[in-house]
Amino acid sequence: MTFWIGLGVLVVVGVPALVALMTYISVQQMSRPDLKLQAVGTPHQATQYEHWATNEGFEWVGGYLLRGTADIRIAAWRHTQYPAYFCVYVAQNQVHFDLVTIYDGDIGLTTGSTKDGLLIPPAPGSYIQCFGGLEPEALWNKHLVAEAFMLEKLQLDPKPIDMPFDEVVVYAIHRQMRHVRTISL
Repeated sequence: MTFWIGLGVLVVVGVPALVALMTYISVQQMSRPDLKLQAVGTPHQATQYEHWATNEGFEWVGGYLLRGTADIRIAAWRHTQYPAYFCVYVAQNQVHFDLVTIYDGDIGLTTGSTKDGLLIPPAPGSYIQCFGGLEPEALWNKHLVAEAFMLEKLQLDPKPIDMPFDEVVVYAIHRQMRHVRTISL
């Protein structure tokens, strides 16, 4: 009986503590001032989405590597008509997608294919919606609906992107990590 109680306590206390420790380590890694994206080739898992991206008006930006607690390979396309990116992330042999639109005043809209996007609290002005397992076409449709909402209800217009993709990503990561570090525990 004592064994089972001890095991129960270990699970109830140990699992949240492990999650908290892993989150702390990740936040520390992503807060590094020397954090940067390294230009690399296209992850082979991303090449199958090139045709879709091009048909939707996105043009190739590049392939990158982000070194953190786990290496993340990123393939990025930028929309030719307005300030939006389509990103394919490959981490630990899993493929995920983000569609991102940037607005004035450090405001951004991200539509992602993994619930991991909601793991840490977003910085103020960062609007995030996640739809687990959706393919790019369905995500893009969800993203466009959210963009219309941002325009109609919040009167937010996308702004031109004046930084290179790698700088946009590092800026957004550092901004989110600064916000997370202001939260107790």
